[in-house]
Amino acid sequence: MTRIEIAPELVEEAVFLLQRDADRRGDLRATLWLEQREPLYELRDPREREAAFLAHALLAFRTLHLDEPLSVALEACPAARERLDVLAVRRARRTKEEGAELYSSATSARATSPTRAVLALKPDRFAELDRLHEHVRRELLFIDDMLEPAFEYDPCAIDALDLDPGMRDVVRDRASRAWRRRIDVRARGERVTGTFVELVESAVASLGGTRASSGA
Repeated sequence: MTRIEIAPELVEEAVFLLQRDADRRGDLRATLWLEQREPLYELRDPREREAAFLAHALLAFRTLHLDEPLSVALEACPAARERLDVLAVRRARRTKEEGAELYSSATSARATSPTRAVLALKPDRFAELDRLHEHVRRELLFIDDMLEPAFEYDPCAIDALDLDPGMRDVVRDRASRAWRRRIDVRARGERVTGTFVELVESAVASLGGTRASSGA
């Protein structure tokens, strides 16, 4: 069973942004939460103050069910749910830093080893939980493919091609675009077939047309 670990700084900032915006709309519960937060600044011990802020934010994080989009999205990814040991959710400062990455000492999805995925999210993602769920599910579908033995994901497949670096980059880009289209299909709840190796082979095959046209 996958353990979801959410970084404290992400919890605190996500909750603060939500409560601040709700307070501006006149939500009295948010106003109360912000008022209860103020005395924590007076705690003199830095560790005690840090722990108090986190505890205060965590209570609201769970009360507002901000963790549910993450767990529900993971449930929709069977291979990730079964094979991931930890899904670590960290804070992203910018949109370009967002995304999911897989870390494992195994060389393929068929091997067995401790496996960890890191999902980076901007705190303001939590302002709209439905959109957060869709975003997280899409990111985790890539991880799901990587961990699904039938997909035959091999992170070294493109680097091992007997091509010059420039052509390998072209293959990588075309295979990535094909993989994104596959994820689009999965995100709609439709079945998909094929393997990562086939995506790479198709991208390599497309080089022939590119070379012929450029030499004409």
